[in-house]
Amino acid sequence: MQHAIYLKLALQSLKKNYRISVPFIGGSIIMTAMLYAIISLTYNPGLGESFGGSYIQMMMDFGYRIVLIFVLIFMFYLNSVWLKNRNQENGLLSVLGLNKSHLIRIQFYQLATILIASLMIGFPLGICLDKLIYLFVLKVANLSPQYGFYLSGQGASITATWMSLCFGALLIWSTYSIVRSNPLEKLQHAKAGEQAIKNRWVFALAGLICLGIGYGMAVTITDPLSALLYFFVAVFFVVIGTYLLFGYGTTALVSLLQKNKRFYYSPAHFISIATLKYRLKQNAAALANIAILSTMILVTLSTTLSLVLTIQESTKIMYPMQYTLNAFLADSWAEPAPEPVAEQTVIDEVNAAINASGLQMTDSMAYALERQVYNTADGQQLPIYLVELDDVNRICNTNLQAGPNQMILLSGDIKDQENPGRLTLEDGQTTLEIVDTLDDVPENLQSLTKYGSYGAIVAATHLDQLPPARKTLTMMFDTNSPENHHDQIYEALMSNGSNTHITDFSNAEVTTQEVFGMYSGMLFIGVYLSLLFILTVILILYYKQISEGLDDKDRFAIMKKVGLEPSQVKKVINDQVLLMFFMPLGISLVHILFAFPMLTRILQGMNMSDAKLFLTVMLTCFAVFALIYLVIYRMTSRTYYKLVCFDE
Repeated sequence: MQHAIYLKLALQSLKKNYRISVPFIGGSIIMTAMLYAIISLTYNPGLGESFGGSYIQMMMDFGYRIVLIFVLIFMFYLNSVWLKNRNQENGLLSVLGLNKSHLIRIQFYQLATILIASLMIGFPLGICLDKLIYLFVLKVANLSPQYGFYLSGQGASITATWMSLCFGALLIWSTYSIVRSNPLEKLQHAKAGEQAIKNRWVFALAGLICLGIGYGMAVTITDPLSALLYFFVAVFFVVIGTYLLFGYGTTALVSLLQKNKRFYYSPAHFISIATLKYRLKQNAAALANIAILSTMILVTLSTTLSLVLTIQESTKIMYPMQYTLNAFLADSWAEPAPEPVAEQTVIDEVNAAINASGLQMTDSMAYALERQVYNTADGQQLPIYLVELDDVNRICNTNLQAGPNQMILLSGDIKDQENPGRLTLEDGQTTLEIVDTLDDVPENLQSLTKYGSYGAIVAATHLDQLPPARKTLTMMFDTNSPENHHDQIYEALMSNGSNTHITDFSNAEVTTQEVFGMYSGMLFIGVYLSLLFILTVILILYYKQISEGLDDKDRFAIMKKVGLEPSQVKKVINDQVLLMFFMPLGISLVHILFAFPMLTRILQGMNMSDAKLFLTVMLTCFAVFALIYLVIYRMTSRTYYKLVCFDE
């Protein structure tokens, strides 16, 4: 009997607070559906058996673990809003004689009801979403579909288990919140305004310093490998700076606006600014979250979409011919060091293997690459990759000149030196002089750019006179058959005993499909996470408007009674919403513009060097997101206005 009473109270509370409970339930259902869909796709055997599908599933396996963490954080956010808006109701129930154990039981039944609804509705939606996403991924990756109706038992079990754990964590936190709080005090202080934040200038300055550090790293780091390593460090400083600026910088901004008498002492501005001043702590967290999530959406979408759009171009640079072979010629760093292999020996072995396969070589290109290490002025040891100048002139039909211990910089950056024109190698005795620098790697040698992510590429003469190092041969060739004979040629190569020094042998068509599958998986994860982030932004904006509308309802009712016209109320609302809601969008634009140089370097390391295309994609993504953001703003501001002005 008692359980029925608690259940009835729980359901009545959900119905009464439908403005908060419906988005909570809806968000939980969507999280369940999206979590099931991505896990189901990760373990879909039909996708794994498709050529290139394994790379997509590898990205899915990484992506769904991110979604697990995101779902937990998202559910805690929904629950925090729900708890905040139930404080007054808990206070009233306490006045009626219910103690904390009763409130905890009501909370249990509410969360249990939402969990059951999420699983019962979320799983059918997830199954439908899984089928749509599966077809979308196959279409984007150009894979053949595997027909049949597939239900993922593993996806259902993981989803049900994780959602249950999330709601269990919510129940524990809600119980703790009820136990440590006094519902009657919450009821008494429900109408109290929030206190202004002190020491705002100090923390605002700290926020600017953090942003300066993050932006400085993004702009000054030019090496692709360093950009990848320090990207998350820069992100950390930008995130901290964003929270500090929204938490304390906005209060400083409001104080400056209040000092501007012409701006502040007008009916619309006076009310909106005065209202904001005592609610900035609550606004700050929500607005900072929106700015960070918006930046994540734009970065994720623009980078993954740019990679997919340039797959053909990047793979053509990496594999200008049908087949590519790499072999070790010498490796003085290995213990024991293998016997050196002559470059011509490998070339002869390849010719013999092609002939044994019944094919003919129609075109070829080969160059040896030597990895050396040089000492920087600050004591670092960084790699450079040297190619024989004679190979460059032969392949590219050029006439570049350099003497002994001289070199021509083809690509990449040489780190700061005491004497930028000279490099001292690892032995401390051999010095190389930079006599020329090319603006671009010659077209026939653009496959060298894959090494540019790890060090500068230089052309030099008499490499055999330099200190012993690791030396590899790259050979590319076409045959008289357009078909893929990779396995046939590889077996012929291995039968000649070449497996001791050949490190890899790849086919351009196969590699392109694999890269396409990998980048398609990255694009899917980017789109998927962006949808989750957009959903979060929508709910944050909605909850912010509803929460503030409920708080402002009585205040604006008093203002209307003392003569404030509805048109003036609407103008006050527009000023307040425009001032605070579009600030995150502007901050996210600043973030991505400063992140652009670092992201460009990272994409260069992934063989995407078209910076103009990347900038175009990034700005296009921002324009589309801004349009979505505007629609969300119009919908939520209308809800706020209706709640404040007309809801009785």
